[in-house]
Amino acid sequence: MVTMSDAVAMPYVALTKTEIAYKIIRKDIVEGVLRPGMIIDQEALAVRLGLSTTPVREALRLLESEDLVISRRHRNTVVAPLDLEQLKDTYNVRMELDPKAVALGARVATPEQRKEIKKLLVLAEMDQTPVEGLHSNRAMHRAMYSSCGNAVLVQILDNLWDRCDRYRVATLRDEEQVKVAIDEHRLIVDAFVAGESEEAARLMLEHVSASFERIDHSAIDADG
Repeated sequence: MVTMSDAVAMPYVALTKTEIAYKIIRKDIVEGVLRPGMIIDQEALAVRLGLSTTPVREALRLLESEDLVISRRHRNTVVAPLDLEQLKDTYNVRMELDPKAVALGARVATPEQRKEIKKLLVLAEMDQTPVEGLHSNRAMHRAMYSSCGNAVLVQILDNLWDRCDRYRVATLRDEEQVKVAIDEHRLIVDAFVAGESEEAARLMLEHVSASFERIDHSAIDADG
């Protein structure tokens, strides 16, 4: 049975120190604990995490590859600023790949996978904090696109979603936007579970496009 803790838990068992540091720092960036432009004090962060500076430094290199931090030569590492143009480029790629993956999944997913996706939809519809919503929403989407059976496509989409997470949190603070997204999810999941691949792809394309518009509007509201 899928629970909220399943969706938001961060399992540290059998992880390296670098992986633990990566997960915690990334979570802090996505959730806004470490805000855009903030200087990251590696020594203080290492003390807080109970680690040496080596795994923290290695974790920051991984986060830089996701454009979440910027390491300045002979200077500090800072949390990367939000960049809507870069996000638009990311969503343009997602608008090509998310529908393809969901169409494939709708055709080949097992009955067990379809049942699990329906459970994840129920979880995503629950009253949640923005951060909980971020994780449950992503879990549902990932269950759909990972059912496509193409490991390379799944890996690419995982990376694209990683780049979107901290932008998406803002839209999950708006109850009206959350309700609209839930309605979109229901239609997509219904088509997916029914094996209607073309309809699932069409709905996913509309959903990804609308998701970017919601983020864009949230950013404008925040600036204004």
